[in-house]
Amino acid sequence: MKEKLKIPALISLIVTLAAYILGYRRPEVFTTVYITVLAITVTVYDFINEYVKFNVDNPVRRFFKLILYKRRKYGGYLIHIAMFLIVFGLLGTQFYMDSYSIKLKPGESYDLGDYIITFNGIDNYREEGKIIWTANIAVYKGGKLVDVMQPKLEKFIKNDQVTPRVDTYMIPEIIGDLYIVFEFLSEDGTASFKVEIMPLVKLLWYSGYILLLGGIVALMPRRVVEKI
Repeated sequence: MKEKLKIPALISLIVTLAAYILGYRRPEVFTTVYITVLAITVTVYDFINEYVKFNVDNPVRRFFKLILYKRRKYGGYLIHIAMFLIVFGLLGTQFYMDSYSIKLKPGESYDLGDYIITFNGIDNYREEGKIIWTANIAVYKGGKLVDVMQPKLEKFIKNDQVTPRVDTYMIPEIIGDLYIVFEFLSEDGTASFKVEIMPLVKLLWYSGYILLLGGIVALMPRRVVEKI
């Protein structure tokens, strides 16, 4: 048992140290990193060992046959990994979210650290009983344009109700999202925005898919397994 855990524990320690160096230094966060990585590496390590020993010639068929033959075991593994990822994603959004309330005139920029956003003006048009103002915001990283975001304000003509619409840019480096909400437009053209950077929020989406996959694998009927 100790030999089985040695390599996964070492990998988990290395990843946890890397997370600590990158700034994820709250005890609850890097503890969750360690447990999550350990759960994933133990699962992979266990699967590789059983895959090598499993007596099926075709490698692709062996892969699926092994998972389905021990479907409750590996389905349970996937469900547990998904739960750890959910906790990890919630901790990231709770403790490392950055929020900004900014006002920009057309042509002005705002520095968000790794990213710079530039407000390039407003487009407006009418559509089905409402007026829509669309802000055009360029997102730059390292001087390179990576996205053009278009958050909106919608004003319903019948009751003068104004509703903001958010736009989202996915930030691959932190498995997170950049959100921009268009909150208000002044008469002089100054626009008010709420900007949020939410690291690790994508883990919540990915873990949902893993949770679903784990449930499907664990509950796979025997007759389906026997046909493979």
